[in-house]
Amino acid sequence: MLPLLTLLACRQSQPSPSGLDNPRDSGTDTAENVPGDTSPEDSGEDPSGDTGDDPLVEAAEAEAFYAFGTLQEVRLTLTQDTIDELDRQTRRGTTEYLPGDAEVNGIAFSNVGVRIKGSSTLRTFDDKPSLKIKFNAFVADQDFAGLERVTLNNMVEDPTQTKEVMAYRIFREAGVGASRANHAALYVNDELYGLYTNLETMDDHWLGDRFADPTGELFEANDNADFTRGGLSHWESASGEGVTTQLNAVVDALRVSGGDFEGELNGTVNLEQFRRFWTWSLLIGNTDGYPYTLNDCYIYSDPGDGLRFAFFPWGVDESWQESALSFWASATGILAARCLEDEACHAAFRATMAEELALYETFPLVDWFAEEEAVTADILAADERRAFTMSSVRSARSTLVDDLEQWPARVREAMRL
Repeated sequence: MLPLLTLLACRQSQPSPSGLDNPRDSGTDTAENVPGDTSPEDSGEDPSGDTGDDPLVEAAEAEAFYAFGTLQEVRLTLTQDTIDELDRQTRRGTTEYLPGDAEVNGIAFSNVGVRIKGSSTLRTFDDKPSLKIKFNAFVADQDFAGLERVTLNNMVEDPTQTKEVMAYRIFREAGVGASRANHAALYVNDELYGLYTNLETMDDHWLGDRFADPTGELFEANDNADFTRGGLSHWESASGEGVTTQLNAVVDALRVSGGDFEGELNGTVNLEQFRRFWTWSLLIGNTDGYPYTLNDCYIYSDPGDGLRFAFFPWGVDESWQESALSFWASATGILAARCLEDEACHAAFRATMAEELALYETFPLVDWFAEEEAVTADILAADERRAFTMSSVRSARSTLVDDLEQWPARVREAMRL
């Protein structure tokens, strides 16, 4: 276990109006059901492992917890009855938090909430479940490093065991904005459950760290989410009041936009940011998300930007797929499809791709990969619950390294840039 880094000298960065990092200047939780007898407001319990309320200290601790190239350690203590009930929930399709104890990098927490998460990656405890841990599910104001939740993904669809961590870093370095991510070793009742992606949850805390005004509406795209009448109901509120006024405004703008696509849409969607999000989705070979598959992204209606929507990646574990090189011009999502049909927007998208390709080529991606490979080697080898043999992992990682190096040339050829 690596010790928790306490970066007391670290100066907390201020939220930007747009919530997006700018590499050119430097280098989600959906609504859940919680058993109703012990809400945080009613519990009256003191946080057992709360790291304190000093925002500078908490920001430094959170930064250390998600620092690229580090391995975190999470331990859960759960009764067998709790494990059995969580497993039953996966069969019933429910997602209630149940109580357990947790230890994060040696810091103990009593009575946290634990639940299984996932869709295609859904697994039970006899396998390797993805999990959410909610520190304040039953204890008011309990948190770790200012974080209410920890998200641990089981990587059962990624033979490289690395794509999520790499992809989220690339999005952040590109200035598009994304959750922080690294790896964690998970133990349940002192049994190693293996290597997980430790992914920063997108919620009100995530917004507060990135936006000058975090009170806007954050939505997660579920299957078939789009800016159409039929697609509106598939955007699920993740933070805010669930007000869909701005979603309807995008639908209306798309219906009336004619010769002035940019003018009509730019009041409801930050089109420049959307094109960069779209571009980087292709630059990591990800078509398993909007605007190709109508899921796996978040959008935020930013009060500091006239309530225009900005886009953020999610569920990027199937990145670097060859399909991205042929699908780029056949988007399913109506926003991208209409952009490709509009001459000016299409030209702006291609220009954005050319610009971002140049940025991509400045990133030391193979070095980043090697850093993660080294820090996870021992836990990965000991992970008897991983979905892939070590031979398969090594082969997939070799292919990924080739993709990291060759992807810009492939994109240029596919788009004739």
